[in-house]
Amino acid sequence: NIELHMYGDGELLSYCVNYVVKSGIGNRVFFHGYNNNWSRSGGDIFVLASMHEGLSIVTLEAMANGMAVIAPAVGGLCDYGSEENMQFIENNSVDNIFKALMFIIKNDDIRKEKSLNAIRTVQKKYSHSLVIGEYVKIKNFLNNYDINNFDFLKDINKTNYISILPGSRKHEIEKLFPIFAQIIKKINKSYPELKFVLLIASSFSVDY
Repeated sequence: NIELHMYGDGELLSYCVNYVVKSGIGNRVFFHGYNNNWSRSGGDIFVLASMHEGLSIVTLEAMANGMAVIAPAVGGLCDYGSEENMQFIENNSVDNIFKALMFIIKNDDIRKEKSLNAIRTVQKKYSHSLVIGEYVKIKNFLNNYDINNFDFLKDINKTNYISILPGSRKHEIEKLFPIFAQIIKKINKSYPELKFVLLIASSFSVDY
């Protein structure tokens, strides 16, 4: 009675579908494509097999809807994940994911406890009211900030660098990097001695 439901789209979708068919498990694996409300599908366990993560909205969505989360202890997951609300795995090997799944499946009380703790974590740290409040603070700050005034940079030592992080996904970089480039151009007029370092995700090359 165990089923795997996969949500999302991309260039590897057809590969995944063909792999499932060739493996003879098509009656247990279901592909739903992109679905903005995937986390309300009624799943019991959510598995995240990422090597790198930021905040990981998808994990928070799963936690908010009471799914027991299995994930590696990487990046932003460690900011809100713990053994109380998540089942951490050391790495994304087949054996580790399998063992974590079997542990959660066989220990229903633990699954339910982690699920409840996950819901509490999201409500405490990432509820709508809290997030909206933080956005309001940022909005109020920006409303009183002159984007063309870079006087705060005058105290930076001439040997210092400013790091630029335009994102880790293609659409983020294509949207944010042109904005960063314009800001750098403006800053450079007043402070030509400053140097900028572009930090890129390991999944992208410098040529890109």
